This record gives sequence, C-alpha cells and structure tokens, in this order.
Amino acid sequence: RARAAPRRAAARSATSVGDLVDNMKKKFDASDNQPVVAGYGAAALAFLVVVDKVVNLPVLNLVLPKFLEVAGVVTVALLAFRYVKEGEDAEADIDAALEKINSVGLPGLKK
Repeated sequence: RARAAPRRAAARSATSVGDLVDNMKKKFDASDNQPVVAGYGAAALAFLVVVDKVVNLPVLNLVLPKFLEVAGVVTVALLAFRYVKEGEDAEADIDAALEKINSVGLPGLKK
C-alpha cells in the first residue's frame, strides 16, 4: 500500500503534463499568427539556455547561487506570512498578475 501512493502521484503528474501539452497544442492551433508564437517560444527557450549558461560561469558560480538562495528563502518567508498569517487569497493575486500579463499583449499577436 505504501508504494501505491507514489505510483498514483506519478500517474497524476503524467496526466497533468499530458493535459498541459494538449492545452498548449490547442492554443497554438487556435492562434492566428503561428510563426510569431513559435518565434516567441523559441526566444523564451533560448533565453533560459543563455541564463543557465551565465549563472553557471565559474566566476559567477561563486556569488550568484548564495544570493539566489537567500532571495528564495526571503521570498518564501514573505509569501508564507502574506498568505498563511494574514489570510490573503493567493488565487486572486495570481489571477490579477495573469490579467496584467495578458493585457500587455506581445507584438505580432494583436488582431
């Protein structure tokens, strides 16, 4: 019985990844300007690769990981205080942030 839980969790995560991929495919197919969307996706992927390479440079590798760890710990503490102690609604904040992002609009995707 103890081993069944990780299997169910793995099956759920595989399903959620599959759902995510299907959702992305539907959104891509529904897009009017598919080359621009593909270009933005490729640019985002290239940005992640470049950032990963820069962060792992030998000189920066001495400084950045500690700074990023401290920043992460402080962020977790602030979010825990905000949403657990003060009882604010995280879902409303996430929806507001997504609305701000979606309202900006990327060039080439406007109708």
